[in-house]
Amino acid sequence: MDYSSPYQFDQHWVQRVQKEEKIFQQQKDHFDAMKRENSYERVEKIPGMYDRMSRRSNRSTSSRSSNSVDTVSTYKNPKSSMGSSKSKSSNYTYLKEQLKQEQVIREKMQEEIEMLKKTISSLKR
Repeated sequence: MDYSSPYQFDQHWVQRVQKEEKIFQQQKDHFDAMKRENSYERVEKIPGMYDRMSRRSNRSTSSRSSNSVDTVSTYKNPKSSMGSSKSKSSNYTYLKEQLKQEQVIREKMQEEIEMLKKTISSLKR
């Protein structure tokens, strides 16, 4: 991008960090809601986060073809061929793994936000 003044450059980074913080906050709220509710279903859809899954599940159930995937059941139980008692425990471990991965992503995003804040403060000087 071509910036005609340092002020425009600063504004670009300020807006970028604000956007990142907003997205981070949305995801944090989403994960907190999932933890609080302790359910397998997605609590609230974050724009862009589950695009493929939501597009698939937005189809009307009556017009589903036989080869289409039922998103909710695969989300609840990734290994749907297992027996019910096994699937519950494997689903629990699967969800625990997901939560760990989400926490790692959240920490990385937080670090990136901090670095961008430092960059902005150094650019303002």
